[in-house]
Amino acid sequence: MAVFVIALTEEEQRVVNAERDSHPEAHVRRKMLVVWLLHCGLTRTKAAQIADLSRPTVQRYVAAFRTGGLDGLCRWGVRGPVSDLVAHTSAIRRLNAALTNPFLTFRRSDRVIGTPFPITDAAGNVLGIEVSFQSGAKEIFGMMLWCVGFGEERRFAPPNYTGFAFWETDPFEQPNWGMPSPPSGCRALVSGGGDGALQDVIRLATRRKSAIDVWRDIEVGGWSMPQEARHVLFTAEDQAQRALLWCRRSSADEHNALQRLHDAYLQVVDDLTTLHPARALLIEEVEKLLAANQFPILCVYPCTHFARCYSLNHFLVLLLAKVVTLRNLAGGPELRPQLGVSDVLGHPCAANPWTCHGAAHIVNMQHRPLCFHPPGGAAGQLDAHVLVIRHGIAPHPAFFSTPMAFARQVMPYHLP
Repeated sequence: MAVFVIALTEEEQRVVNAERDSHPEAHVRRKMLVVWLLHCGLTRTKAAQIADLSRPTVQRYVAAFRTGGLDGLCRWGVRGPVSDLVAHTSAIRRLNAALTNPFLTFRRSDRVIGTPFPITDAAGNVLGIEVSFQSGAKEIFGMMLWCVGFGEERRFAPPNYTGFAFWETDPFEQPNWGMPSPPSGCRALVSGGGDGALQDVIRLATRRKSAIDVWRDIEVGGWSMPQEARHVLFTAEDQAQRALLWCRRSSADEHNALQRLHDAYLQVVDDLTTLHPARALLIEEVEKLLAANQFPILCVYPCTHFARCYSLNHFLVLLLAKVVTLRNLAGGPELRPQLGVSDVLGHPCAANPWTCHGAAHIVNMQHRPLCFHPPGGAAGQLDAHVLVIRHGIAPHPAFFSTPMAFARQVMPYHLP
């Protein structure tokens, strides 16, 4: 008996290519994948392997297509839950058609301002979306995808200081932090207790690109994390993540969970540098890393613990600061808890970090006793020539009325 060969028409190819990626039902997407593979000349056995199906199942798909075409193949005689995407099927199909449209253009560099609003007819049917641009242009589109990210970094301080954005092309890894002639008494101040602040403390202190580079340099020197210390931190992280699932942001419960976690890190770092048999090796390797920078770094953060952050950043900042204290080093990080930046004076900042970098700043501080309490009063002044502000994310105006949950992928960033 002759083998039935699937050869799709041009129209069928367009439908199959769209449906195998965007159909709301998984079983239909699998069927479209199988049909496409067979159309491309693969054997039924190979198509079954790629689609993770049995060969008899592929045979049934072929029989359904042979007798009923694509409509027969997509028919599904089982009643079950209906996907939420079904209501958006037509919109998804329009989007797929737009993406394959040769007239699709990628717009010039411009920015959406204001809130886009729908254009409707007399019956209330939406005809399009009018969008206003910063350049002054207004245009109507059939569909708008607003890719605004989480929002903007809070890297500002009154009255007009703007620091480097996180992972921007800053000079922190260069000799003397990129200053041709470092001023006398040069030092950096990093404000914040989250991942952005901790990463920059590590970069400023070691001139390494990331925390994992610092960790690998320590391991290359022959030191490795003792299993009992790793177990303590893994257990503390696990308990903290479970507790934080039930905590409101900026609450006493969140504070207590983060404080317990921070105390566990402090204890482990203290044990590794003062009690463990390999403490001399660890301190020696960390001191080598700190030798890359000669200037002091003040890290101020608004509570008695760090904010929610990744394990490796948490551990390394505490370790670097501990070695600075034990060895009485002139350069390196010094932790100043329960402080925040009030405003920045002493230099006519122009909201451009490059023009401010290396200039003398007078940073007015304020007491920040606990993360779930309001700020306290003035807490004196600190001088800084390199100032890094990492105060989290300010949500985009589009989300002002929408609750946002910042998911954290914890496991890939545990201690290696």
